[in-house]
Amino acid sequence: MQRFKEALSGEAFVLTAELSLSPKLNSTAIVKMAKELSDFVSGVQIPDHTNARPHISNLTASGLLLQAGIDPIMHMNSRDRNRISLQSDLLSAQVVGITSILLMRGMDLPPDHRPRATSIFDVGAIDFITTAAAIRDGGALSTARDDDALPFQIGAIAQVFDPAPSWMPEKLKAKTDAGANFIQLPLCMNLEILRRYMQQLISAKLLWKAKVMVTVAPFTSRHEAEATKASLPDSMIPDSVLQQLGDSSDPRRTGIEICINMLHAMREIPGISGANLLVLADTSATIETISAFQSS
Repeated sequence: MQRFKEALSGEAFVLTAELSLSPKLNSTAIVKMAKELSDFVSGVQIPDHTNARPHISNLTASGLLLQAGIDPIMHMNSRDRNRISLQSDLLSAQVVGITSILLMRGMDLPPDHRPRATSIFDVGAIDFITTAAAIRDGGALSTARDDDALPFQIGAIAQVFDPAPSWMPEKLKAKTDAGANFIQLPLCMNLEILRRYMQQLISAKLLWKAKVMVTVAPFTSRHEAEATKASLPDSMIPDSVLQQLGDSSDPRRTGIEICINMLHAMREIPGISGANLLVLADTSATIETISAFQSS
């Protein structure tokens, strides 16, 4: 099995794909989608109730992928679990063989969310990473780990923005100091802001502790891009991208080409170790994008 953890420790530009789960997807459909992608990526990312939508649990979906010989990168948010539940899921992930976990706060529930649920947020971002690192490193609660279980690597989320020259990534440094091995940036299709942001991370000497992944997406229409932008508040999709998609006679092909060009440009930006591609409605668009990028 190809492992994202091992790939990220090397020098090559790493690619992953992030599934979009929904209540309509059963185990067969999830594994089928992951298998279609697995030949092109080093791991498949499993979300944890993005936009507060219910779906098969991230732990169950990750276990299904492991059984199929596919390396999962399991997301975990602190919005939907208390401390005991978070600790239990971290232990379970380690026992079943998950070697990459991406920890996050989770987005606030929208005011019109129905049926109404309650956000928990029992632990903050740093506390969450510290707890996971203690389990990973053989500290608190680690006795449940099997002798042959591999310690997982921990990922953390950081928001991309256009930083002032004086900005210092103190919160991000706190996450790496707490034990994060890699940082994943949300959907960002703005290369200029990304370059300036990464330069600030390099200037702060942050990247000797953690690798950086950036999320991108091959949009197949302007409508899809606008809907994604609306549903992911931290995303950066410039108006120029929307304009290109809207003006194109073949928006699917245009979206794929935009994403391919993004990947080539990102590979040349110092400090970026890889990209995570969102899998939207058209899985084949993601596969075509990765295949074209890898062959060029």
